Amino acid sequence: MAKRGRKPKGPKRRAVKISLAPRENAGKVTQPYRIMEALIHQERADLRKLRIGIAWHSGWRADADGVRTLGKCIKRTDLDRAMDGFDFMIVLNQEAWSAFTDRQKERLIFHELCHAQVCLDKSGFPMFDDKGRLVTRTRRHNVTAFREEITEYGWQEDLSEIANAGIADADRGLLKIAEAKAQERSASDKGPATSDEHLRFVPTGMKKAHVDFHLDRDDEGWSVHWDVQIGRYELHGDMDEAGTAPDRDGALLAAGKAIDAMLAKMQIMGTAPQKVEMEQRVHRFREQLVEWLRATVGDRPAGGTVETEESR
Repeated sequence: MAKRGRKPKGPKRRAVKISLAPRENAGKVTQPYRIMEALIHQERADLRKLRIGIAWHSGWRADADGVRTLGKCIKRTDLDRAMDGFDFMIVLNQEAWSAFTDRQKERLIFHELCHAQVCLDKSGFPMFDDKGRLVTRTRRHNVTAFREEITEYGWQEDLSEIANAGIADADRGLLKIAEAKAQERSASDKGPATSDEHLRFVPTGMKKAHVDFHLDRDDEGWSVHWDVQIGRYELHGDMDEAGTAPDRDGALLAAGKAIDAMLAKMQIMGTAPQKVEMEQRVHRFREQLVEWLRATVGDRPAGGTVETEESR
């Protein structure tokens, strides 16, 4: 009887070690997404407009130093974002995840979210690309140390962070610069002799957009109320709750910061393209307003235009 030969083996197939984690299973949000979305809602409001996905990685081995990768936060390329819309992808070690407690799982995802950052311009506002998407970057760790170092010296911030503590004014938010300049000015009032003043900020290259500042002075100091228009949106506010400022510049800066905060929280309605277009418009408006405020403190107007009651 002839011996049966062995069945020839087929070509070896490469193991796929990464798979997307579903956001929902049986109508319920899965644990990784539930933890991530809760953290973003509670701790990372700056990430709420980003789309962050989660994937599993199996078979991550420890390196020569015994360090095992538990997770990664990967910034997506422009091509990736065009294909599926995800701005970041958090990749989790599937084996380690199953061994963690709920608290450890939360800490791991919090750590990976710390890597996800929205890029800010010199004014401290979010940057957008020409597709209307937020510009992002991957943030490095600000604490890097060895066990022996921690044992000898304890925990501390990264030495490079200490070295960079003396940050130049040029890298600070423009409103902070303006505020510092106002504080350096004499406490005496350098505003006009009249008891009230009206200023109008009109951003360059934008239609139906302006801010009217109405400043009033009495024995207690300066107060201000304002009217904002950007297209069909109108916002109004005053300093009634905050009280008065000792000088004109302080009142103007307080109003500017309040307006900026209002615009940052403004609810934009409409279709998705309309929202993107309006968000970009509001961003340009805020950027020019901050620059104008910085220059206007001390009666040095620049950027946009300034109108007074007398010039109308």
